[in-house]
Amino acid sequence: MNRVTIASAIFATATSIGFAFPAFASAEQTDAGAPESAVQNCVGKQTWPELVGVPTGVAIRTIEEQNPFVTVQEVPEDTAVTTDFRCDRVRIFHSPSDGSDTSPLLVTRAPSVG
Repeated sequence: MNRVTIASAIFATATSIGFAFPAFASAEQTDAGAPESAVQNCVGKQTWPELVGVPTGVAIRTIEEQNPFVTVQEVPEDTAVTTDFRCDRVRIFHSPSDGSDTSPLLVTRAPSVG
């Protein structure tokens, strides 16, 4: 076989595999970045927009009461986090501490499952 024939065969095979197995990146995405099917499989309440501006302690108790299937993580606002989607996790992003022990940390984004 010559090089052109081999290259054509490889291209044809790759193209047919692409039709058989479409890319997962084309799945409909939600605002949280997870595929729609992943969000539908999660149980319990999913988002808490009413907690923005609330102290983190109150937010944690509220989320744990309303969805016992999740673990709540406190995260400072400017911290890098992984982008994987998990039905058992809610991250609470809070304002950075000003160093004072008396100032409460406040929720800065609407907490959501993911």
